[in-house]
Amino acid sequence: MKQKSNYILVKMLVAACVMLLTACSTTKHVPEGKYLLDDVKINITDKDKDTPLKSAEMMNYLRQIPNHKVLGGLRLQLAFYNLSGKDSTNWFNKWVRRVGSAPVIYDPSLTEASVKQLSTALANKGYMNSTVTVDTLGNIDKKRMKVTYNVTFGQPHYVSSISYNIPNDTLRELILADSAQFLVKQNSVFDRNLLDEERQGISERLRSKGYFAFNKEYIICTADTAKKKKNVNLTMNL
Repeated sequence: MKQKSNYILVKMLVAACVMLLTACSTTKHVPEGKYLLDDVKINITDKDKDTPLKSAEMMNYLRQIPNHKVLGGLRLQLAFYNLSGKDSTNWFNKWVRRVGSAPVIYDPSLTEASVKQLSTALANKGYMNSTVTVDTLGNIDKKRMKVTYNVTFGQPHYVSSISYNIPNDTLRELILADSAQFLVKQNSVFDRNLLDEERQGISERLRSKGYFAFNKEYIICTADTAKKKKNVNLTMNL
């Protein structure tokens, strides 16, 4: 019986804390004329395709995301911050602000930077003709902003041929002896991230064979893309 009473008391205390935290307006510390970044979504327009990046992965390239949510949507850290008053010298105000987190104020320049980051990430994955657009929905009265990034992948570029320009015969033999381990292959999507891993892998294997001063910067890859085509002729230069 006592255990049940303690359980009920704990639930009441938790409920009271949640009510206290949510009682403060989430936009309490949002200046006039500004917006709280309320929600951010990534909308993939061609969902039926085998996409190079999922929505959750693309979130990592955004320069601005909303305050963190817990317990089914409660912005707990923001709620703590909003318990503070305007006096920044007050000990209680300083404490709750330190425990919590300030509201994320919508910044259009960071939204623009996010578009560029996403476009670059997709181009690096081989989807160089991808498009990223933004829809924003602001509520002036509630001082909230919702942002949706619309992503269209388009058709990827493929590696149609790979050639190796390695004047040193010894190095050429060593590098091509490990060709089975190469990540970038003919007819694969032209992924610049994999290409960089390739350069790093070749460098590590050469260093393990005694070329201790070798690094990936000695390997320069050139990509020749035919106009209006999705084929890439790749050359690895040493």
